[in-house]
Order: sequence, then structure tokens, then C-alpha cells
Amino acid sequence: MTRKGILVIVLMAIVITGGYAAPPDFKISIGAGGYVAIDLGATGTLGELDDVRRIMSNNYTGGGGFLFLDGTFFELSLGLFNGDGSLRDYYENNSESNSNYVSISLIGFDIGLIAKYPFEIGSKFSLYPLLGINYRIIPAMSDEDGKMIDNVLDYSALWFRLGLGMDIFFLPASVTEKIFLRLGFIGGLRLPNKIEKDTAIYYESLGMKATAYPGFGFDIKFAIGFRF
Repeated sequence: MTRKGILVIVLMAIVITGGYAAPPDFKISIGAGGYVAIDLGATGTLGELDDVRRIMSNNYTGGGGFLFLDGTFFELSLGLFNGDGSLRDYYENNSESNSNYVSISLIGFDIGLIAKYPFEIGSKFSLYPLLGINYRIIPAMSDEDGKMIDNVLDYSALWFRLGLGMDIFFLPASVTEKIFLRLGFIGGLRLPNKIEKDTAIYYESLGMKATAYPGFGFDIKFAIGFRF
């Protein structure tokens, strides 16, 4: 989903719920759950010179778990996931082209802080747009032969996040009013990582015009929370 599409959904949620939803009370919650993390990579680093074109990019999909601390208008989260993907090196000129792929496995660690404004709809449901940042650290990466890849921390990067979340109090009030199900879809714009920036510098040393582009991706989250 594009950034424009995510923004439209967020604005629709505000318009639909804002007219009749009750203002939220400040409460503390904690919880844990799982998530899917996807980095689409997009263009990566592009280098061009006359009829020669080179592209270096990476992408992955992973799954793992996370913990969160929620203060109604913010959420602090810590996540750990394992993923698989590829590193791509593409070369093209006016007569030929080739693309080299290296399959990879990696471990990612997320530290995120998100601002949100919940619209409480009745006593069982709340919907909220969210906006925040996430720093994704890549502490380990290996190729398909199990060989560890050097300088993996250079794949770490800052993400800007925009999305939607919802809390559902699915248990009867006679059981508890404190346990809830949390769902979230969060799109992200990733700043170029150090590998991509260094590749742009390398392409420029070859006489190319080079640019390291931002990446795109998203997370899908689901968790069980407890509200104090």
C-alpha cells in the first residue's frame, strides 16, 4: 500500500469516528504479541552513466514477537524477528543486462515510539490513527550457505511510521474489562541505510550519477494487552 493510500485510510478513520466517539481517558497498558515485518526495498541505490545503469537493493520478510507499553496517547515497543530475503545487484547497458541475487537470512531488532489518538466507540472497541518512528537494528545476516555477512549493522535504518490500530475488548465484562486484543497495520518510509549510501559513493567514484533512495515497507501486528 502506498503512503497516499495509508493517509487516506487514517483520515477516513478520523472523519468516521470523530463525530460521535467519546474522548479517551489516560490509562496505562502493557502487552505482548507477534508481528510480520516487510521491507520492500524499493529502488535502493541507483547509478547511471550514459547507457549504463546499476541498481543495488535488498528486501526481506520476517516474523517475530514484541512487547509494548501504552499510555493511551503513545506506545513504546520492542520487537525481535527473524526474516528471509535477498540482496540484488543489477547491471544494464544498451546491449545486455544481468542481475545477481544472494538469498539471505537475518535477525532484526525494533525500537519504536508511536503517537496515537484513540476514538473509543462504545465500551468494546477503539480505533486510532498513529504516527511515529522506529529504529530497526540488523545484528546478524547470513547468505544461503550460512556464511555470515560482514558489516551487517550498516543495514540498520530509521523508519517513519503511519498507520491504523484498534483495540477490541473481546471478553464479557463479567469476566474482565481489562484484557484486550490489539491489531495494527503500519506503513513505513525507511531512510537509506549506510550500505546504500556507501554504494552511492562507490558508483560516483566510477563517474556515475548516483542516488540512494528511501525504502518502503509495513508491519502487521497482533497482541494481547492488559489495561490497568
